[in-house]
Parts: sequence; structure tokens; C-alpha cells
Amino acid sequence: MAPSLLLTLSLAFSLLSPHHPAEAGWRWPVDPPVGVLRRFDPPELRWLPGHLGVDLAAEPGQEVRAAGTGRVHFAGEVAGTPLVSVVHGDLRTTYLPVESDLARGDPVAAGDLLGTLAAAPPHCRDRPCLHWGLLRGDDHLDPLSLLGLGEFRLLPLTPERERSARRGASTHSRARSPRAWERHPAPAPKDVHGPRPPLPDGVGPPSPHGSARRPPTGPRVRTASHRHGRTAPRPSRRRLRSGQARGWARR
Repeated sequence: MAPSLLLTLSLAFSLLSPHHPAEAGWRWPVDPPVGVLRRFDPPELRWLPGHLGVDLAAEPGQEVRAAGTGRVHFAGEVAGTPLVSVVHGDLRTTYLPVESDLARGDPVAAGDLLGTLAAAPPHCRDRPCLHWGLLRGDDHLDPLSLLGLGEFRLLPLTPERERSARRGASTHSRARSPRAWERHPAPAPKDVHGPRPPLPDGVGPPSPHGSARRPPTGPRVRTASHRHGRTAPRPSRRRLRSGQARGWARR
């Protein structure tokens, strides 16, 4: 099925569904008019850079409200940043940096006050903002999808998709692979002396350490050392004296 047809069907089902997010009681966490400074931009793999939420324009001290009905899951500081999270069934919304007097388990309705935007530490570099996140379990989702404004994704964020993306990344990123040289060996060096004539049958290429050697096919035979007309046995593998040599007899 073509991707364009899948996207059309997804749009149709989302608009015809009786539980469309825009009609389920969700709202913006700040009062309108709302300015979206940065949208949801998840990475292909979990350890790559991305943006797991949306940044909304807000000023220090501005009221931050619950996007939907639920219960406070956390209200406190994480790594020095004040944060509030609210659970809504299997979903969880997060708001930072937000200072709050609520406690874990407190019920909230859509539009109830959660706290105020903290002046420090800022989340955005250029100006104050509210970072609004949405999770289902450990998977980050687009918070704007609660309002029917999020981007439609044909593939869900599942472990299978992550493994598939990892396999695709290893295939298309061979330059980063530490074993890429095994798949792409270096080309053989060119012979600057030109082509060499073929060798006779049974003769291998010359050895880089001297004359050509034929691998032994039978038991090794010791050679004899001739000195002053007498025949002496070949010296052992111990240290050789000056003038002695060792080798293998040719048949």
C-alpha cells in the first residue's frame, strides 16, 4: 500500500473517531495566544540528539495549567530544574521549568493551575519558554497530538522499529563502522615494473625472504655438511657456529 494512501486513511480515521484528541478535553498549558518556539523532533535512535517535546513562549511567573484531567505524578526538582508531571491514564505530561506547591497524588482537571514558570534555569537559550512533554511509558510522543495538531507518523515508536533503525544505520553508515575495512579491503598495490611472465606449473611466486621454496610433501630430510672432503651430520637446532648453515634437501 502506498505511503500516501496510508497517510490519507490515518487522517480520515483520526477525524472520524469519536475520541478525537481535540474533543477529549485537552487544552494548552498556557493561556492563549500561544507561540510555538520549537516543535517535537524525535531522533531516529534514542542516543542521537533531538527534541522530545515542544517549547511554548512564556514569561517568568506566568501561570502553567494542566493540559488534561489526571493526578500529579511528580512535583519537585530534577538536576536542579523544577518540574511537574501529571498522569492521565497511560499518558503522562511534563512541564518544566515550573515551580509548584502541589504534591504527588493531587487530582487536577484540565485547566487547573499547576504552578508558575520559573525564571531559572531557563530551558530555551534565546528567551524564556515552557517545555511541554508527553510520554506513554518510556516512549516520547508529540504533545501537540493531544490538540489534534501533531504530525501523523506511519510507524509507532516501538522496540522493533528501534532495532530496524539500528540495522539500517549500520548498513548506511559503513564509514563509521570499526570493521568497515573487512567489507571494503584496500586495493592491491600496482606493480611498477610491469606485468611478469607466468610461472611454470608447480612453481609458486618468489618468496620475499629469498629463493622460492616448495612446501614439503613428505618427511623432512636432513642435509649433509661437507668440510675438507668429509661428510658430517647436519648440526642441530642449537646455536650454529660461525661458518655453518642449515637448509632442506631438494628432491
